[in-house]
Amino acid sequence: SLGGYTNNTWSGVKVFTYPSGSSDSISGGVYYQYTTTGATTNDTNKTAAYRNVEAQGVSYITWRAVDEAGNPSSHNTASTIKLDWTKPSITVKVFKRTSSGGKTGNALATKTVNNSSGSGTLNSSDITGNHNGWFNKDYPNGLYYEVSISDNIVLASETWQWNTSGLKADNSDRHTFTGGPSSTPGFNVTTPSSFTTSKSLNHSLEATGYRYGRITVTDAKGNSIYMNIETKMDRGNPSCDIDKSHTWTTDGVTLTTTCADSMSGVASCEGQHTGVTSSKTYYPTDNAGNTGSCSKSVSSQRQEKHRSRSWNSCKTGSPNACVPGTWDDCYEDISVRGDRKCKMIEGNSAYYISGKGCCHSVQDPCASTTNTCEGGWNSWGDWSGWNDTSSCSDGQYDGGAKERDCRTLYY
Repeated sequence: SLGGYTNNTWSGVKVFTYPSGSSDSISGGVYYQYTTTGATTNDTNKTAAYRNVEAQGVSYITWRAVDEAGNPSSHNTASTIKLDWTKPSITVKVFKRTSSGGKTGNALATKTVNNSSGSGTLNSSDITGNHNGWFNKDYPNGLYYEVSISDNIVLASETWQWNTSGLKADNSDRHTFTGGPSSTPGFNVTTPSSFTTSKSLNHSLEATGYRYGRITVTDAKGNSIYMNIETKMDRGNPSCDIDKSHTWTTDGVTLTTTCADSMSGVASCEGQHTGVTSSKTYYPTDNAGNTGSCSKSVSSQRQEKHRSRSWNSCKTGSPNACVPGTWDDCYEDISVRGDRKCKMIEGNSAYYISGKGCCHSVQDPCASTTNTCEGGWNSWGDWSGWNDTSSCSDGQYDGGAKERDCRTLYY
């Protein structure tokens, strides 16, 4: 009896075997012997009442009865016992891919999942050379995956699943290939024709995008393990556009930069700059480390306005200014000196009178004339309108008769 185990099927628990149903009509009682081969400890005609089969793999056991006289029966038909409770193993090594589809350099990452670790994920960020989890144009030919799968007993099947863009919980956009993929967009595949306990599968990922794959390996017992493989590839540069505003001003234009990257996303973008007075080129980056560029021209125009003024030769003074006469002695009889005015001085005050009674001294207030003019500029005229010019300097010119105001406009 196999204790409930179905002969020649795979099981994940040990099998308890024992003999039964034999008798001897002459010598009476019987005892039993078993013979084992295969994965279990091999014994030949060993006396026992039962035998546990605990070794993983394929084992064979057969029983016979022996009477008290030592006469053995024939062995019964051998039972086939298959045991396996160990999951398969998957090892993935990642390399830089060559243009011919091979690998180059040292492994950038190595990850193994097995019975001890359980299933797991090889993240893109675990691979040396990534930039924020992404691979950029430094990997023009993509990545090369060296995959080995094995089982302690025997492999039964493998299934590869690859999404063309990201992990989809509902398995949409997931391409399944049993026994190893033969072709899928962006992948070059080499698959051995057959395998038993081990197999090598080499893949090279060329396509850009967020790719999420899963390798599932199952052995003959049905023990299963998987490894997720995340790969992010972005070899394109981010795009950018520059809008120019606040033009034709003296304090510079405003440049506003907008950036986009549909793959890994924008990492840096210039944004807005004010007071820009020369042409600019900006360099946005994406999360993969790729750098784009965009430029915007900023020009300038010199302008001037002017005004003028005239010279006044007699800005102050007079061409016929009076010059008083000399002071004379005072005569009380004014007729003695003719018709003159007398300047009367009393203390600190003075005034002029006519007629008799003059005393102190006498002066003619305008005995002669003289030119006392001093030249000067008249007021400035109005400013002219602004006019374009190739060159311009602020300040006065033409001996001070004209004045120029200059400015630079940016557009």
